[in-house]
Amino acid sequence: MTIRTAVKAAGDELGSLIEAQVLCGFCLGVTRSQVVAWAGQTLSPHDEAAFRALVEERRVGTPLAYLIGSKEFFGRDFMVGPGVLIPREDTETLIEVTLRRHTKEAKSVLDFGTGSGCIAVSLKLERPVWTVSAVDISVSAVEFSLKNAKNLCAKIQVLRSEGFEQVNNSFDLIVSNPPYIDPAESLSQEVRDHEPELALFAGLDGMDCYRYLAQEAHNFLTPGGEMILEIGYLQGDSVPRLFEEQGWRVDEVATDLNGIRRVVVVSRMS
Repeated sequence: MTIRTAVKAAGDELGSLIEAQVLCGFCLGVTRSQVVAWAGQTLSPHDEAAFRALVEERRVGTPLAYLIGSKEFFGRDFMVGPGVLIPREDTETLIEVTLRRHTKEAKSVLDFGTGSGCIAVSLKLERPVWTVSAVDISVSAVEFSLKNAKNLCAKIQVLRSEGFEQVNNSFDLIVSNPPYIDPAESLSQEVRDHEPELALFAGLDGMDCYRYLAQEAHNFLTPGGEMILEIGYLQGDSVPRLFEEQGWRVDEVATDLNGIRRVVVVSRMS
């Protein structure tokens, strides 16, 4: 069977020719462009069987990023797998806001709930003079973030910590994409069945992590420091209000490319 025939059949089955090309490229160890260029070549029985196995996994809902072991974020490939949240394009807004607000002077930064490490690693690589630390409660997340930091040559510190329990320093900046999904919210089966609940849900209304940060984070900020948070698409009012009620000043609410309020910047009022 030729690559073209196999990929066309898989694309029809998955409803996505691009995903079929990506999976085929992963099996062959080549790029998607090479899959297109080599479309007339014949797949070996081994490669055909491996490709079919991946297509079946994808058909039943396994995330594409888990199948190929990586996801692009802010122009770089991050290793991911079961047990760690897959980086989202939405979170690139947090990176963009952080870089816009903070130029290249030295800063100490904490990524709270780092997951794959995509935020911490991206910030360190974009701002090499920054000292970047990251924490997460998940063992899997810590392992993936350490691997990504090593693979991408980003010198960051990663600690396993329940909240701020293992954090002993103060930081000029805290950034976070915390769990914020309301369990009652409608999610795709792919996300709900495969990605870690610990990284998705936060209490009965999706607000527990924000409550914790509003109460505790000021103890880990230097004077004049600020916190930059990703929020859910329905939390553009509730999260800023929560922080204001807890004595914080809301300095900015930024929208993503779809015009959805996606990032909140807060600082502690003196």
